[in-house]
Amino acid sequence: RLQGDWSSDVCSSDLYRLFGHLTPEVRQSDGAIDQAALQLIGQIQTERNKRTLQAGESLPAIMWLGSIGSGGLVLLLSFFLYMDRAWPQVLVISVMTTMIAMLLCITFVLSRPFVGPMALQPEGFEHSISVYDTVDKTP
Repeated sequence: RLQGDWSSDVCSSDLYRLFGHLTPEVRQSDGAIDQAALQLIGQIQTERNKRTLQAGESLPAIMWLGSIGSGGLVLLLSFFLYMDRAWPQVLVISVMTTMIAMLLCITFVLSRPFVGPMALQPEGFEHSISVYDTVDKTP
């Protein structure tokens, strides 16, 4: 589990508990609305769990294969360009090689959102939750 993940579980448990403590009269009159709300809460939890599981993974191997293969193919095809002098071609190929290597490095750094030098921290999410809680508490 990710750090700070427990708060959403607590909130959803509180919502289920709230619906569980309704009186029979309220349940009868608001049954359709309550059922829709509970389905929505369940769907939100399912989608959130899917997002969390997918965010923990890095890029699939097929994406890396495609990226590296495409970069290599571009560099290989650039050797077929004909220029009268060798130094402009070497310069163009060097610039393209540097650019492709830089893009692959950026992809590598950003491929794992919760690990590494640019990892997402929970403070921003916790701040959002506190703002939402403050808004919910206002009459």
